[in-house]
Amino acid sequence: MENYEINILKRNGNWKKYDQEAKPIHSKKNINKKKTILETENSSNENIDFLKSMHQVSLIIDKLEDLENQKTVLRTNLLEYEKIFVSKKNISEQKLSQISKEVEMIVKTINVIKNLKEF
Repeated sequence: MENYEINILKRNGNWKKYDQEAKPIHSKKNINKKKTILETENSSNENIDFLKSMHQVSLIIDKLEDLENQKTVLRTNLLEYEKIFVSKKNISEQKLSQISKEVEMIVKTINVIKNLKEF
């Protein structure tokens, strides 16, 4: 076991070979470098996450504004239909009033005819 070689698979998918004479993998310099790399990665990840979150919030606000505009259009449409139905109701009430007056007149005429027949 005098001659040995260590193959380490890196995150990027490449292999790194270490032999007996190689420096220790976990030297203080490497650890410090890794810490600074991780810290910058974490801070950049936090920035990316924050920007992503801000973008998502912006998208949600845009959707809410769009829904509010659609709601306004729908209310306007409902108002138009309400006007149409109120108009039809008024016309129907007028017709109903005329017909009830006609019925009243017909009933009176029938009564007069009955009275005349008996006379």
